Amino acid sequence: MTTLLVLGGSALARRTADALRGCFAEKGIAVRIVYALAGATSSPRRPRGEVEVLSGGFGGAKGLQKWLHDNEVAAIIDATHPFAEQISENARQAARALALPLFRLRLPAFPRLYTKKRFLVSSVSFAETLPRLVASLPSSYRRSVLCALGARRIDSLAKRLPARRLLLRSFASAQRQGELRLRTLRLRRARCLDFCAMGPCSAQSVRQEMRWMKRRRVSLLLCRDSGAREAFAKIVAAQRLSLPVVVLARPPSPSVPTLSLRDLSPILRLVQRQLPSRSESRP
Repeated sequence: MTTLLVLGGSALARRTADALRGCFAEKGIAVRIVYALAGATSSPRRPRGEVEVLSGGFGGAKGLQKWLHDNEVAAIIDATHPFAEQISENARQAARALALPLFRLRLPAFPRLYTKKRFLVSSVSFAETLPRLVASLPSSYRRSVLCALGARRIDSLAKRLPARRLLLRSFASAQRQGELRLRTLRLRRARCLDFCAMGPCSAQSVRQEMRWMKRRRVSLLLCRDSGAREAFAKIVAAQRLSLPVVVLARPPSPSVPTLSLRDLSPILRLVQRQLPSRSESRP
Protein backbone atom coordinates (compact mmCIF):
# COMPACT_ATOMS: atom_id res chain seq x y z
CA MET A 1 0.00 0.00 0.00
CA THR A 2 1.27 3.46 -0.89
CA THR A 3 2.12 5.69 2.08
CA LEU A 4 1.85 9.49 2.02
CA LEU A 5 3.09 11.74 4.83
CA VAL A 6 1.18 14.95 5.52
CA LEU A 7 3.06 17.35 7.79
CA GLY A 8 0.21 18.90 9.73
CA GLY A 9 -0.68 21.12 12.63
CA SER A 10 -2.79 23.63 10.70
CA ALA A 11 -6.37 23.85 9.50
CA LEU A 12 -5.08 23.67 5.93
CA ALA A 13 -3.24 20.44 6.72
CA ARG A 14 -6.38 18.85 8.15
CA ARG A 15 -8.36 19.83 5.08
CA THR A 16 -5.57 18.49 2.88
CA ALA A 17 -5.56 15.10 4.63
CA ASP A 18 -9.36 14.95 4.40
CA ALA A 19 -9.30 15.87 0.71
CA LEU A 20 -6.65 13.26 -0.11
CA ARG A 21 -8.55 10.57 1.77
CA GLY A 22 -11.75 11.40 -0.08
CA CYS A 23 -10.00 11.63 -3.44
CA PHE A 24 -8.36 8.22 -3.19
CA ALA A 25 -11.50 6.61 -1.74
CA GLU A 26 -13.49 7.90 -4.71
CA LYS A 27 -10.94 6.39 -7.11
CA GLY A 28 -10.90 3.11 -5.19
CA ILE A 29 -7.17 3.42 -4.46
CA ALA A 30 -5.87 2.07 -1.15
CA VAL A 31 -3.50 4.65 0.34
CA ARG A 32 -2.06 4.96 3.83
CA ILE A 33 -2.17 8.63 4.86
CA VAL A 34 -0.07 9.56 7.88
CA TYR A 35 -0.78 12.94 9.49
CA ALA A 36 2.18 14.15 11.57
CA LEU A 37 1.95 16.66 14.43
CA ALA A 38 4.86 18.29 16.21
CA GLY A 39 3.05 18.06 19.57
CA ALA A 40 3.01 21.82 20.21
CA THR A 41 -0.67 21.87 21.23
CA SER A 42 -2.25 19.77 23.98
CA SER A 43 -5.53 18.98 22.14
CA PRO A 44 -4.89 19.36 18.41
CA ARG A 45 -7.69 18.96 15.90
CA ARG A 46 -7.31 15.86 13.77
CA PRO A 47 -8.42 14.87 10.29
CA ARG A 48 -11.60 12.88 9.87
CA GLY A 49 -11.83 9.27 8.79
CA GLU A 50 -9.11 6.67 8.36
CA VAL A 51 -6.01 8.81 8.71
CA GLU A 52 -3.15 7.67 10.90
CA VAL A 53 -1.96 10.38 13.31
CA LEU A 54 1.58 10.70 14.69
CA SER A 55 2.46 13.23 17.37
CA GLY A 56 5.74 14.38 18.85
CA GLY A 57 8.01 14.99 15.87
CA PHE A 58 10.67 12.82 14.25
CA GLY A 59 13.88 14.07 15.82
CA GLY A 60 15.14 16.46 13.17
CA ALA A 61 15.95 15.91 9.51
CA LYS A 62 17.87 12.67 10.13
CA GLY A 63 15.06 11.22 12.23
CA LEU A 64 12.53 12.15 9.59
CA GLN A 65 14.71 10.64 6.87
CA LYS A 66 14.90 7.34 8.78
CA TRP A 67 11.15 7.26 9.37
CA LEU A 68 10.45 7.95 5.71
CA HIS A 69 12.78 5.16 4.62
CA ASP A 70 11.50 2.64 7.19
CA ASN A 71 7.88 3.31 6.25
CA GLU A 72 8.53 3.39 2.48
CA VAL A 73 6.85 6.76 2.12
CA ALA A 74 6.11 7.71 -1.47
CA ALA A 75 5.77 11.49 -1.06
CA ILE A 76 5.73 14.26 1.53
CA ILE A 77 3.02 16.90 1.64
CA ASP A 78 4.13 19.92 3.67
CA ALA A 79 1.00 21.76 4.83
CA THR A 80 2.49 23.17 8.02
CA HIS A 81 2.19 26.71 9.34
CA PRO A 82 4.03 29.23 7.11
CA PHE A 83 6.26 30.10 10.08
CA ALA A 84 7.21 26.49 10.89
CA GLU A 85 10.49 27.03 9.07
CA GLN A 86 12.45 24.27 10.80
CA ILE A 87 9.89 21.55 10.04
CA SER A 88 9.75 22.58 6.39
CA GLU A 89 13.55 22.64 6.16
CA ASN A 90 13.77 19.17 7.72
CA ALA A 91 11.28 17.90 5.17
CA ARG A 92 13.26 19.46 2.32
CA GLN A 93 16.52 17.89 3.49
CA ALA A 94 14.98 14.45 4.05
CA ALA A 95 13.19 14.51 0.70
CA ARG A 96 16.38 15.48 -1.11
CA ALA A 97 18.39 12.75 0.65
CA LEU A 98 15.88 10.07 -0.35
CA ALA A 99 14.95 11.56 -3.73
CA LEU A 100 11.31 11.73 -2.64
CA PRO A 101 8.69 14.07 -4.13
CA LEU A 102 7.89 16.98 -1.83
CA PHE A 103 4.79 19.11 -2.28
CA ARG A 104 3.84 22.22 -0.35
CA LEU A 105 0.49 23.81 0.40
CA ARG A 106 0.17 27.32 1.84
CA LEU A 107 -2.76 29.63 2.48
CA PRO A 108 -2.80 32.95 0.64
CA ALA A 109 -1.40 35.90 2.54
CA PHE A 110 -3.73 38.14 4.50
CA PRO A 111 -5.46 40.92 2.55
CA ARG A 112 -3.77 44.28 2.96
CA LEU A 113 -6.40 46.02 5.04
CA TYR A 114 -4.19 48.71 6.47
CA THR A 115 -2.66 51.80 4.95
CA LYS A 116 -1.39 54.39 7.41
CA LYS A 117 -1.55 52.16 10.51
CA ARG A 118 -0.19 48.94 9.02
CA PHE A 119 3.51 48.08 9.24
CA LEU A 120 5.30 45.09 7.69
CA VAL A 121 8.40 43.56 9.30
CA SER A 122 10.70 40.97 7.70
CA SER A 123 10.84 37.64 9.53
CA VAL A 124 14.55 37.31 8.73
CA SER A 125 15.70 40.05 11.13
CA PHE A 126 12.56 40.63 13.17
CA ALA A 127 14.34 40.24 16.54
CA GLU A 128 16.28 43.43 15.76
CA THR A 129 13.89 45.42 13.60
CA LEU A 130 10.63 44.80 15.49
CA PRO A 131 11.73 46.37 18.82
CA ARG A 132 13.15 49.36 16.91
CA LEU A 133 9.93 49.79 14.96
CA VAL A 134 7.79 49.63 18.10
CA ALA A 135 10.12 52.13 19.81
CA SER A 136 9.69 54.53 16.89
CA LEU A 137 5.89 54.56 17.23
CA PRO A 138 4.06 57.15 19.34
CA SER A 139 4.06 56.38 23.06
CA SER A 140 0.27 56.02 23.00
CA TYR A 141 0.70 52.95 20.76
CA ARG A 142 2.97 51.27 23.33
CA ARG A 143 0.62 51.39 26.31
CA SER A 144 -0.84 47.90 25.92
CA VAL A 145 0.65 45.74 23.17
CA LEU A 146 -0.93 42.45 22.12
CA CYS A 147 1.83 40.11 20.93
CA ALA A 148 0.45 37.25 18.81
CA LEU A 149 3.69 36.07 17.21
CA GLY A 150 3.82 32.46 18.42
CA ALA A 151 5.15 30.83 21.58
CA ARG A 152 8.76 30.42 20.50
CA ARG A 153 9.13 34.13 19.74
CA ILE A 154 7.76 35.27 23.09
CA ASP A 155 10.94 34.62 25.06
CA SER A 156 13.16 36.58 22.66
CA LEU A 157 10.80 39.55 22.48
CA ALA A 158 9.45 39.93 26.02
CA LYS A 159 12.66 41.54 27.30
CA ARG A 160 13.16 43.81 24.31
CA LEU A 161 9.79 45.20 23.30
CA PRO A 162 9.46 48.78 24.61
CA ALA A 163 5.89 48.35 25.83
CA ARG A 164 4.41 49.44 29.14
CA ARG A 165 2.15 46.41 29.13
CA LEU A 166 2.61 43.30 27.01
CA LEU A 167 -0.29 40.94 26.42
CA LEU A 168 0.71 37.44 25.29
CA ARG A 169 -1.52 34.80 23.78
CA SER A 170 -0.35 31.32 22.91
CA PHE A 171 -1.85 28.07 21.62
CA ALA A 172 1.07 26.00 22.97
CA SER A 173 0.70 22.79 24.95
CA ALA A 174 -0.31 22.99 28.62
CA GLN A 175 3.28 22.26 29.70
CA ARG A 176 4.67 24.93 27.37
CA GLN A 177 2.06 27.43 28.57
CA GLY A 178 3.16 26.81 32.16
CA GLU A 179 6.79 27.41 31.21
CA LEU A 180 5.88 30.63 29.41
CA ARG A 181 3.84 31.86 32.35
CA LEU A 182 6.73 31.32 34.76
CA ARG A 183 9.24 32.95 32.42
CA THR A 184 6.97 35.91 31.86
CA LEU A 185 6.48 36.41 35.57
CA ARG A 186 10.23 36.28 36.07
CA LEU A 187 10.76 38.85 33.36
CA ARG A 188 8.15 41.13 34.96
CA ARG A 189 7.65 42.73 31.60
CA ALA A 190 4.24 41.29 30.77
CA ARG A 191 1.64 42.06 33.42
CA CYS A 192 -0.99 39.99 31.69
CA LEU A 193 -0.54 36.58 30.09
CA ASP A 194 -3.62 35.30 28.26
CA PHE A 195 -4.34 32.09 26.39
CA CYS A 196 -7.32 31.59 24.12
CA ALA A 197 -8.91 28.82 22.07
CA MET A 198 -8.96 29.04 18.28
CA GLY A 199 -12.23 29.35 16.42
CA PRO A 200 -13.49 30.15 12.93
CA CYS A 201 -13.13 33.73 11.71
CA SER A 202 -16.81 34.59 11.82
CA ALA A 203 -18.63 37.80 12.68
CA GLN A 204 -19.05 36.47 16.19
CA SER A 205 -15.33 35.77 16.69
CA VAL A 206 -14.47 39.25 15.42
CA ARG A 207 -16.86 40.71 17.98
CA GLN A 208 -15.26 38.55 20.66
CA GLU A 209 -11.83 39.82 19.67
CA MET A 210 -13.08 43.40 19.80
CA ARG A 211 -14.48 42.87 23.30
CA TRP A 212 -11.24 41.19 24.39
CA MET A 213 -9.15 44.10 23.06
CA LYS A 214 -11.42 46.75 24.55
CA ARG A 215 -11.40 45.06 27.95
CA ARG A 216 -7.60 45.05 28.02
CA ARG A 217 -7.25 48.44 26.32
CA VAL A 218 -5.06 47.09 23.54
CA SER A 219 -3.23 49.91 21.76
CA LEU A 220 -1.13 47.92 19.25
CA LEU A 221 -1.35 44.48 17.63
CA LEU A 222 1.72 42.44 16.68
CA CYS A 223 0.85 39.41 14.52
CA ARG A 224 2.07 37.08 11.78
CA ASP A 225 0.90 36.72 8.19
CA SER A 226 -0.22 33.10 8.62
CA GLY A 227 -3.09 33.39 6.15
CA ALA A 228 -5.34 31.38 8.49
CA ARG A 229 -8.89 32.66 8.74
CA GLU A 230 -8.88 31.68 12.43
CA ALA A 231 -6.13 34.26 13.01
CA PHE A 232 -7.59 36.94 10.76
CA ALA A 233 -10.36 37.81 13.24
CA LYS A 234 -8.01 39.78 15.48
CA ILE A 235 -6.76 41.81 12.49
CA VAL A 236 -10.31 42.64 11.44
CA ALA A 237 -11.11 43.53 15.06
CA ALA A 238 -8.07 45.80 15.28
CA GLN A 239 -9.08 47.50 12.04
CA ARG A 240 -12.59 48.18 13.33
CA LEU A 241 -11.11 49.61 16.51
CA SER A 242 -8.69 51.78 14.45
CA LEU A 243 -5.67 50.17 16.11
CA PRO A 244 -2.22 50.09 14.49
CA VAL A 245 -1.06 46.64 13.37
CA VAL A 246 2.49 45.35 12.87
CA VAL A 247 2.55 42.25 10.65
CA LEU A 248 5.48 39.83 10.57
CA ALA A 249 6.03 38.88 6.94
CA ARG A 250 6.41 35.25 5.92
CA PRO A 251 9.90 33.76 5.76
CA PRO A 252 11.39 33.11 2.31
CA SER A 253 9.96 30.00 0.67
CA PRO A 254 12.21 27.25 -0.73
CA SER A 255 11.82 26.19 -4.34
CA VAL A 256 9.28 23.42 -3.73
CA PRO A 257 6.25 22.67 -5.96
CA THR A 258 3.26 24.46 -4.42
CA LEU A 259 -0.21 22.99 -4.78
CA SER A 260 -3.69 24.30 -4.16
CA LEU A 261 -6.24 22.47 -2.05
CA ARG A 262 -8.54 22.69 -5.07
CA ASP A 263 -6.10 20.78 -7.26
CA LEU A 264 -4.28 17.83 -5.72
CA SER A 265 -4.06 16.03 -9.05
CA PRO A 266 -0.21 15.91 -9.08
CA ILE A 267 -0.33 13.73 -5.94
CA LEU A 268 -3.03 11.56 -7.47
CA ARG A 269 -1.01 11.09 -10.66
CA LEU A 270 2.07 10.30 -8.61
CA VAL A 271 0.28 7.51 -6.80
CA GLN A 272 -1.38 6.16 -9.95
CA ARG A 273 1.56 6.18 -12.33
CA GLN A 274 4.92 6.64 -10.69
CA LEU A 275 4.87 4.88 -7.36
CA PRO A 276 4.58 1.23 -8.45
CA SER A 277 7.90 1.44 -10.31
CA ARG A 278 9.51 3.43 -7.49
CA SER A 279 8.46 0.96 -4.80
CA GLU A 280 9.74 -1.98 -6.82
CA SER A 281 13.15 -0.36 -7.28
CA ARG A 282 13.51 0.88 -3.72
CA PRO A 283 16.18 -1.05 -1.73
